[in-house]
Amino acid sequence: MVDVSNLRVKRLNNASFGALISGVDVARELDAPMIKAVQGAMDEHQLIIMRGQKLTAPDLVRFSKYFGTIQQSAHKYSHKDAPDAYVLSNIVDVNGQNIGLAEAGPFWHTDGVYFETPHAYTLFYAVEIPHDGDTPLGDTQFASPTNAYDGLSEAMKQRLAPLKAIHSMTRPRSAERLGTRKRAPLTAEQLAKHPDRAHPAIRTHPNTGRKSIYVNENYTETIAGMAPEEARPLLDQLQAHCLQPQYYYRHKWQVGDVVICDNCALQHKATLDYKLPQRRMLYRTTIAGGVPF
Repeated sequence: MVDVSNLRVKRLNNASFGALISGVDVARELDAPMIKAVQGAMDEHQLIIMRGQKLTAPDLVRFSKYFGTIQQSAHKYSHKDAPDAYVLSNIVDVNGQNIGLAEAGPFWHTDGVYFETPHAYTLFYAVEIPHDGDTPLGDTQFASPTNAYDGLSEAMKQRLAPLKAIHSMTRPRSAERLGTRKRAPLTAEQLAKHPDRAHPAIRTHPNTGRKSIYVNENYTETIAGMAPEEARPLLDQLQAHCLQPQYYYRHKWQVGDVVICDNCALQHKATLDYKLPQRRMLYRTTIAGGVPF
């Protein structure tokens, strides 16, 4: 077991959210006090980063289960040794086939928002990180719609309070989202399992009670009961508000990073600024949440 007194939490000095945690070896079994301490740090800081970890995919799955039930993604590319872990990678095998999802998340999004019970947390583990000389590539960008909600005017808070946002799994496959990229079409099974979902445009965090703007550019299609010509400008306005510098953090990966993103509090976005032979591979798990309220 790990002594919780070894835990150190240090707020990021270049963002209004997020913390570096040291004193936790994720590959080892953790006891209840340590799990509670890590959970507390997640609730307080929205994003936590643990560097210098040495994990297998099964290690990440075991660690992830401390925080809830793993919720499978709607996509393929499960890890062969740990089906609950998902592979994000541009690496190809000897047959030229991708071993993971190569172009994941190039637009701002919250994971699993098209579920009835969206993901509570997303956990990442960095296995390989591309570089241009000494500069790491493939950063992940984060924004805090939670902190951004606090920056809204009272009039806007009141306007948004009763609204429901409609989230669609098909939106990322639209020509607007894909551009020149190619993604496999959704299967009939996927479409049946993941119909459009209505969630509050302002959600309440189940642990902290803090409110958050719960719309994003990738999945949010419209506002229920609102004409498209009114809904889209409002959604764009909210997204732009969330991306102001005071609500933003860009994570430069190091091999061995474990990052936990609170999906009730944050959005994130991949940076696709690398290509083979620059190799990138992350393992990812997602934890089930509850119905947003």
